[in-house]
Amino acid sequence: MSPTVIPDVQTHVHDLAACRQQYMAAFRCATFLSSTTKALTLISDQYAAVLTSDTRGTKIAKTLLPRKVPIVSVRSAVWMFITARPLPADDLAAMISTLSSRSGTLLVLPGEEIALPTPGSDRRKWITPLGEFPPFGDVVDATIRVTTKEASR
Repeated sequence: MSPTVIPDVQTHVHDLAACRQQYMAAFRCATFLSSTTKALTLISDQYAAVLTSDTRGTKIAKTLLPRKVPIVSVRSAVWMFITARPLPADDLAAMISTLSSRSGTLLVLPGEEIALPTPGSDRRKWITPLGEFPPFGDVVDATIRVTTKEASR
């Protein structure tokens, strides 16, 4: 008697493999399926991210135009801007200090986990497609500009 393969499982595994290959090409490093987030996850010293509310994220994306930034929606309420790692000239301590005093923004630094959209899960979705990864400092500066305008209202 031969084993029965459930088509949905086989399709899901195929979709995960294809997605991992796509991420390998885009990020030039492997992803893994995290048991914590149940998502394909990236850990690399080459990438960082800025997480904020979807409302603030819309404003940040407009501030960054015409540049397209890879953006992931997390549960529709949070936007994650994926960036290149901070540059040596970036004053990371000042960036962290400035944004830590403004609620609703989280920085994911190189070497930390970045959970990505994963087949079979609707928790994370691409808002904008993968492409060029902007400098971390540019996205942080746009975030600071937006939060400064919000605070002055």
